[in-house]
Amino acid sequence: GPVLWRSLKVANWQVRENAARLLQYTFPLIPNELGVAEKEHELTRQLRLLRETLEDPSEPVRRVGVSAVCVTLKNYWDLMPPAEIAELLTSLMNKCAKDKRAPMVRAAVAQGFGWILQNPMSHPTMAAVLPQTADLLHDRAPLVRAAFVELLMVVSKCHGVSVGAVANTEQLLLRLASEHAEGQAERLQKGLSAKKISAAAEVKASPDLVAKQLAKLIAPSLFNQDLVQQVARCHYFMQNAPLALLALLTHLQDVVPIPDRVKLAAALFKYGLREAAVIVEKPSHQQPKMVATMLRVVGVLLEGAFSEVPKQKKSKKAAGAKLPKELEMFLYEHIREEDFLHLLKASHEDDGAAAAQLREDLLFALSPLDPGRLPRTAQLVQHELVMACRGGASAP
Repeated sequence: GPVLWRSLKVANWQVRENAARLLQYTFPLIPNELGVAEKEHELTRQLRLLRETLEDPSEPVRRVGVSAVCVTLKNYWDLMPPAEIAELLTSLMNKCAKDKRAPMVRAAVAQGFGWILQNPMSHPTMAAVLPQTADLLHDRAPLVRAAFVELLMVVSKCHGVSVGAVANTEQLLLRLASEHAEGQAERLQKGLSAKKISAAAEVKASPDLVAKQLAKLIAPSLFNQDLVQQVARCHYFMQNAPLALLALLTHLQDVVPIPDRVKLAAALFKYGLREAAVIVEKPSHQQPKMVATMLRVVGVLLEGAFSEVPKQKKSKKAAGAKLPKELEMFLYEHIREEDFLHLLKASHEDDGAAAAQLREDLLFALSPLDPGRLPRTAQLVQHELVMACRGGASAP
């Protein structure tokens, strides 16, 4: 005991770090022979020493101190005086979570709060604490943002705390769209070298990783509904947060089963065709952006689903990838040439910008599908390409 307490005060930061790490496994160190008053006094002293690790000048010590405090709160929440709990949580919120010099300390707070939530007795208090750390969702360091989204995943499984009370849906959608855009920018900068990234580097916190975590957090609110509700919610997102919806659907791998995505894509395609027909009949119709977004959403859903099929089917060539037979039958029963070919032909005959955009969006939605199942569409595209090469038409 005394050696451990002295080690927390030495000049060498590595010794202090090791002492703080040991403290989370040995706390509380109180001899049995002490009386009640002496035990309370000793507990207060040890809690003070524990709290002091949160203000240590060394970042590694502060980081380990945060973990030690959170583990202690998780294990001894019901035994610790409320005043001591309040002091520790205040230090974590107001100092460690706002430690500008140390992103790993800020991330440790988010991770530690997740540990505290493992004790159900902490939920009423943590329900008031967590909203005060919501700024971590927009932290400049991807490491911190990733840790905070992981905390939200823990919150989503707690009965006494809601994700919406910590970070509202609008904030989550804006963050998702931003992370997706940053991830795309990073991949463009890395170029071909991105394909050579090691497995260890892929696990490293990055905007792309945060986007995947956010998709995992948000996806159930969309896909845990019946298909009619899914379409309605997608329509709402297309109107209010189209970039966030596209980002969400781009990161559904290992989150939502392929059949669920394909069924939603087929339903949205049907919906989009009805809107597209109105545009063809009434060029002045003011919904081209909605149709474009909807068809883009269909393309993203189908592209993601087909890209995962080779891994599941162990095909040698991704081009030959096919969905399970029943799912494939469902898809081509709902996406039929007779339902959209007239729209492609109409947009082909019309040289207007709106018609060209509609043709481009339709072909984007259809591009992941098997050309052999859509022969007339393939023939039309081939004809357009030939005419474009001859200078007689412009390819989409």
